[in-house]
Amino acid sequence: MATDGKRVTYLCEKCGSDFVTLDAWAEWNVEQQEWVLGATYDHTFCHKCEEETHLVEVELASANT
Repeated sequence: MATDGKRVTYLCEKCGSDFVTLDAWAEWNVEQQEWVLGATYDHTFCHKCEEETHLVEVELASANT
């Protein structure tokens, strides 16, 4: 996952769709009164292909993309 300030998107390696999700863990934060992302996992899914996939990280060319 990008952490160096660059803007990226993630695409399905099979069809190129950005309609992808991954498993994650959220935990309730009492002080913030909201769900906070605790962890992400390796299982990724493409909703266009309707199957498990691997994600390809693509750097966005501009802030408007």
